[in-house]
Amino acid sequence: DYIRSPEVQNAIVERSPGGRYVRFMEKLGSGASKDVYRAYDTQEGIEVAWNVVTLSGVPKTERNRIVNEVRLLERLHHSN
Repeated sequence: DYIRSPEVQNAIVERSPGGRYVRFMEKLGSGASKDVYRAYDTQEGIEVAWNVVTLSGVPKTERNRIVNEVRLLERLHHSN
């Protein structure tokens, strides 16, 4: 199947604004309001998870919780 081929799964489909992270097509999982993709940290040389959050149709209280989680994660500095 073409979509599952390594060439397609390893294709870079998105880059972070600063260019540090690249997202691949390979989806690792899905939740109620987000999809998780395989990504790569070009500075550390490691694979990471890239979350894509969809807020349409999400109740306001849940949207607020998600936005707060994103803001918390933006401030997180981990040694790994």
